[in-house]
Amino acid sequence: MANIQRHFDNLAFNHAARAAVTESSYNDQVKRPGIMPAAPFHQNFEQMQAYTLDLLHRQVIGDSLNFAGSVMNNVHLFLALLKGNGTNPQVDPEVQRQVQQEQQEFVRAQLDQKFDRLEKNFGVVCPLEDTITSMGLAMQALMQQNGMVGEAQLDESGELAFELQAPRDGQAVTSPQIPKDAIEPLAKVYRNGDRIFFSDTELPLIFVTVAIFADNLFGSVARYRRDLQSGCLLY
Repeated sequence: MANIQRHFDNLAFNHAARAAVTESSYNDQVKRPGIMPAAPFHQNFEQMQAYTLDLLHRQVIGDSLNFAGSVMNNVHLFLALLKGNGTNPQVDPEVQRQVQQEQQEFVRAQLDQKFDRLEKNFGVVCPLEDTITSMGLAMQALMQQNGMVGEAQLDESGELAFELQAPRDGQAVTSPQIPKDAIEPLAKVYRNGDRIFFSDTELPLIFVTVAIFADNLFGSVARYRRDLQSGCLLY
């Protein structure tokens, strides 16, 4: 979680820098080295504002997807070891070999396949699965379609939908841990031809959403262990 907080803080720093920068200060920095690597391609202040915002979207969504994928990989490893080894405190070498093979396959799997395997093999259902999947589709649009939503990113309802996790009723959350009753979903919906855009308030909520996704997923490991120990395991 420390990693996702650093990304959140870095985004806040970038937002503050964007709000404070002026055209004259930007031009001063451009001129400071006394030379440009490719002057004909120099971008003016307005162009750089748009480029920086686009870059922030790519970084935030890309970093969030990497974090979500890493969490899923770790959770799968824990669950596979629990399922293969049961309550035995010593890991059987054959179980370890099998788990390593399954883990390699899981790491290589696409995002939707990871969700399917967690549910099929361990009964783990991720409440924010659709939003994490939408992040992957939004990244696809940013990288391949200049940020424009196309048919490939739409669901059966013709939408690319997000449920960002936000403070309930706009009330700031001051506790170190995020209480579940302090959060409510904030819907963000795109349709064919829309440009991917999150406001300066919405963009940080992507990190908050991924953090809550990770917390829920890690909680599934504890539940799986508890069910295993009580003999109530169904998978």
